[in-house]
Amino acid sequence: MRILSSQDLLDLVDGVAIFSAGGGGNPEIGYKLVDKLVSDGYTVKLASPSEVPNDAKVVNFACVGATTAVEYDADAAVKTLRILEEYAGFSAYATIPVELGGFNTLVAVDVAARCGIPVVDADGAGRSVPEVHLKVYTIDDIPLTPMVVANRY
Repeated sequence: MRILSSQDLLDLVDGVAIFSAGGGGNPEIGYKLVDKLVSDGYTVKLASPSEVPNDAKVVNFACVGATTAVEYDADAAVKTLRILEEYAGFSAYATIPVELGGFNTLVAVDVAARCGIPVVDADGAGRSVPEVHLKVYTIDDIPLTPMVVANRY
């Protein structure tokens, strides 16, 4: 497991923004998430896929819809993860970004850091995607449910 520095996180925003070819949200929001995590004193732990135990529950995390119109609320995002854990009866070992993107990758990083769990150095699609079900997990019949969907209001 690796602890990411502030510069690592800024580089992550740059990298996912490039690889997502503009999808997955505005990297400016990602930079703001990095600034907030650092100023609030959170530690970001990055786990390689090989470090994840076979029986671990890893939660795919993202904001959906028009990401340019989303007002991200970290407390609501953490609450959403906690509701999923309670409903499904497990504790998340880690989060994994739903896709690459200057915003959506950092959402999974933010929630993981705030919950004291790692984020996995991977994503569900290898790029940005227009729909939640377009993930590589479906190739191996890994279910995308249970799923929690929430809004700020």
